Amino acid sequence: LGRQGVESTVTTRISLMYFTAATTSASALSRTSCKSAVTKVLRQHGESRRWLSAGKGWSNASQNKNASSPFLPPVYSRQRHNSGNQIGLYIVGGISVFAGVGSAIVMSYCDEAPPAAAAPTSKSFEPLRVESFPLQTHSHGKTRVRVMKVLKDEEDPSKHSILEFNVTTTLHAEAEYEKCYTNGDNTNLVATDTQKNSVYLIAKRTKFDSAEGFGALLCHHFLKEYPMLDAVEADIDQVVWDRASIDGEPHAHAFVKTAPETFNAKVSWKRTDPGPKITSSVSKMTVLKTTQSGFEGYLQDKYTLLPETQERCMATELDASWTCTDGVYDIDYNATRQRVRELIQKGLFGSSKEGVYSPSLQATIYDAACLVLSELPFIESITIYTPNLHYLPAKLLDRLGESFDDDVFIPTNEPSGTITCTVVRNNNDQSTDEQASKEAAVADPKDA
Repeated sequence: LGRQGVESTVTTRISLMYFTAATTSASALSRTSCKSAVTKVLRQHGESRRWLSAGKGWSNASQNKNASSPFLPPVYSRQRHNSGNQIGLYIVGGISVFAGVGSAIVMSYCDEAPPAAAAPTSKSFEPLRVESFPLQTHSHGKTRVRVMKVLKDEEDPSKHSILEFNVTTTLHAEAEYEKCYTNGDNTNLVATDTQKNSVYLIAKRTKFDSAEGFGALLCHHFLKEYPMLDAVEADIDQVVWDRASIDGEPHAHAFVKTAPETFNAKVSWKRTDPGPKITSSVSKMTVLKTTQSGFEGYLQDKYTLLPETQERCMATELDASWTCTDGVYDIDYNATRQRVRELIQKGLFGSSKEGVYSPSLQATIYDAACLVLSELPFIESITIYTPNLHYLPAKLLDRLGESFDDDVFIPTNEPSGTITCTVVRNNNDQSTDEQASKEAAVADPKDA
């Protein structure tokens, strides 16, 4: 007796195979007799026995063989014949059955399902607190949802591209979800598992070619499907893959991971806004130049040990993020990211032959940020963060009979200086009234 599985919540399919011990067709039951015998056994025992959902056999449902069973309605069977005689013995409800010429398979279809089990009673929430305080902020989401999509070229489907993301979603519903925290009421709460499933669904159903595009589609999906939400955020890290090159030719479907640099897109969309706010970034862009960098003229006091220099290595593991003008969405985000990377490197390194002198990392990253804003007018602001990677002169060579000629260094990154700046196209953070108020405060603090 073998069970093939449950086809749906209301249909159970049971497969029964009976083998004959007969060696000739003359001594074997006919297929019709086999079918009749099997059907009879099912009717007799099915009315008083029910099939276990675990698929381990039969269990008593009723000792009254004349009683109708709600679990097994009248049996309708069909037969399929397999060639070749086989020997076998099957026990059904304690009855030995020999049947068949070759093997006969009788399918029994039950068109009714067992009654659904009663839903468990919800347990009440009894808080331990004796006093409640205001809930200032709240949100919930899903993190580390990893997904990869293979993009096939429309003109040449054998040529592939890939996008691999690590997605974090965050949902906001100020009034609706406050009760989840304060009352233990999960009504209308979009489960984090549902958020995870939505990532794969949007990856399957939609077309996109960037982390920014995918994030916008994902936020739109949540706002459309769940009207109780006030805002949605999608934070997407993109793993960078480069197309492999074999014998100087780009491979159609092979890739090499670029490490440790990653791309990122942060997309936030409020229901009251006409479109999303998008911040793009690159992280861990590791850069180094071996000359034309110095550091001098800084404050020196009794705590200072660092000597001034006009010749040193400059290296950093750079992060840069930029935001585009609100309402501007017709942007090639991939091309923009590549150009931002190129302009930052131009600011750090200068021209390919002459280079450019850097008096400090502070001055250099500000220069690079201005290059970005000058060339890409749809970018409103850019932030550059540059922790130092130190390559210290190997002065120990002096004690080993050699000299240091700006050629042998000792790499180290701890402890590390951290230099960052944000450069904006228009600094409109302060209104005219606010500025006037500050000026008044300086003139006469009492009047202010």
